Amino acid sequence: MILEFLEKKEISDLFESIAQRYSEKESEQIRDRYSNLDSKTAPQKILELWYNRVELLTEIDDLLRKNPELQKEWRRTAWTAAISSGVIAHRPPVLEKAFREFPTETAKSALNLFVAAHKSKNRQSVDIILKNITNANSFPLDRLEKETIISILKYPNLLEKLLRVGWDPNRILELEKYTVRKEEKPIEKEETTLLILTMEDESVSNDTLQILLKYGANSSLGVKRKSEGKEYLLYPLTANDNYRNGILKKLKSRTLIEGPLQEFHTKYPIYSVLKYYAEERNVQAFTKTLSGIDLIAMEKEMRRLQKENLVPMEIPRVGRNGSDQTSILGIVSSLATAYFKYEGTRECLTGRHSEAFEIQKIFYNVIGKDEDLKRFFLENLGKSGTFRKDPFKEDPVFCGTYDKI
Repeated sequence: MILEFLEKKEISDLFESIAQRYSEKESEQIRDRYSNLDSKTAPQKILELWYNRVELLTEIDDLLRKNPELQKEWRRTAWTAAISSGVIAHRPPVLEKAFREFPTETAKSALNLFVAAHKSKNRQSVDIILKNITNANSFPLDRLEKETIISILKYPNLLEKLLRVGWDPNRILELEKYTVRKEEKPIEKEETTLLILTMEDESVSNDTLQILLKYGANSSLGVKRKSEGKEYLLYPLTANDNYRNGILKKLKSRTLIEGPLQEFHTKYPIYSVLKYYAEERNVQAFTKTLSGIDLIAMEKEMRRLQKENLVPMEIPRVGRNGSDQTSILGIVSSLATAYFKYEGTRECLTGRHSEAFEIQKIFYNVIGKDEDLKRFFLENLGKSGTFRKDPFKEDPVFCGTYDKI
């Protein structure tokens, strides 16, 4: 049929009409048509539908090879429409041809091409797009929707490429927040970062988190959030509190704090040794190791890391229940219950906790010279619920007692 029109002016109108079949509007209508299918079936159905349509681009291209003028018109209309809408990404070989022969159009439409490839779950096309990215102009981070950014975060290699060519890992983004459905009017904008989005979303892998940290993402960078009208700061370390997947939550938390902890223990290698003796309640080794070291300096540095949300108080164990204290102060304060001097008779007891009480006493005598550490240590002791009145006005008694309340 096309051959019959080769010498007629109406061929341009025909090409324009065909080009509409590759438009973004047509692509959305097809997605809506299959929206009632499940997430596994829909991409395959859409891929099948687009397969022949995209293949037609190359077939007609070959047919018009002997007529460069008409071929140029075909490419200006149909090919450009298929590239700008992103639908050409449904056929990886044709997508590769598009990047070779339409460098300007594909560069401008790289984002749409990625969205189409992602929605059809076509990893081969995503890899082709990644290979051809030379700058971040087509992926303007501050103008992308949250859904699109999360889609990108699901591909660690793509994220790494974007970080290399211009994305700022510490950019504070303002994204629209919706109540239930995206069709509804957004209620407000909220701050976030790539690191917080990675920690918040269970569909984003730990590999993505490692890439962000590799390129300098700041794990202590918080963003403003609101809850019940009150403003607070949300930090990456607490952004995965709502996970259903406990294993992934623990894995990401450990990955996030691995860098600061490794740097700390490299600076203070004796710290982990002292922690071990405290956990084992080895009074003699604990006392001997304390000799000649500046425990206050180490504990203050660890306290700084905790205050700046670089390191948590406790690290959840991966693959088993429970958690581990990150500081010696946390370990020592949890070894046993300490009591404080009040009116009335108390009897100090000896027994299985005597080593724990002794370590607490030694630790308190050392860090007691620093008011901030002293108060924090006493606060931790108070979590057992044994305090009354104001414990900070009295010295603790590190021993077991009978207490009549």
